Amino acid sequence: MEANLIDPSMFNQGDEGRSWYILLKGSVDVVIHGKGTVATLKEGDDFGKLALINDAPRAATIVLKENNCLLLRVDKEHFNRILRDVEANTLRLQEHGKDVLILERVAKQRGYSAF
Repeated sequence: MEANLIDPSMFNQGDEGRSWYILLKGSVDVVIHGKGTVATLKEGDDFGKLALINDAPRAATIVLKENNCLLLRVDKEHFNRILRDVEANTLRLQEHGKDVLILERVAKQRGYSAF
């Protein structure tokens, strides 16, 4: 997705969250009512996930700082699927990690090497 300064606001504080964005090129300002610009995001940064995770309105306005910003946009449905996959894999890794640590501790207590 390419964004231009014709409409510099990507979305406004209070809007419904519909997508998560990863900034591939360019920069954007994060603006909060009553506080002004609270951050500038650059290539590799992401934004928009809090509204999707919390199923809440956007907490800030995102304003383009330059023309021809390039963004990766992930819609809410795909974001939720990614989140579920990450959570499922993380739990398995943590469970496996705990089992390995328990085996290592038992092996060390008995004077054996775990490997």
